Amino acid sequence: MAAVFNGFLINLDFITVILLFLLVVASIIDLRTRLIPNFITIPGALLGLLLTTLTGRLSFIQALMGIFVPGFIMLLIALISKGGIGGGDVKLLATIGSFIGWRMALSSLFWGSVVGSLVSVLLILLRKKKKSDPVPFGPFLTIGVIFSLSGLVI
Repeated sequence: MAAVFNGFLINLDFITVILLFLLVVASIIDLRTRLIPNFITIPGALLGLLLTTLTGRLSFIQALMGIFVPGFIMLLIALISKGGIGGGDVKLLATIGSFIGWRMALSSLFWGSVVGSLVSVLLILLRKKKKSDPVPFGPFLTIGVIFSLSGLVI
């Protein structure tokens, strides 16, 4: 089954639907609370590891790398940003990697950062936000995943 999101075609298999469901729930919670709860990310990462390994989408090593490579890079970004990126964002990207692998997770991070930056600049220019105002990153990671799943992989 395939779906079109704003002109982007995405193959919606069972695993992708589960990932997108987790991301939408995490994004809604992040928008409302600026937190991404562990009860989504930790079981989500384990579920991604299990499903992708059992279906052969990723090998066990690839799925583990999907968790740890993007998660470690995001952790470094979180440490450098001194609070700009939270632990929930780190774990959410690790969850994403368990479903789609480390390369596509990093592509999702790239696209999420681009879209998040553009939206943030626009909100500042429109005087809806100040530079110091926090902006939830989970929804932008979700957009990045949609871009990457649509074939916009860097």
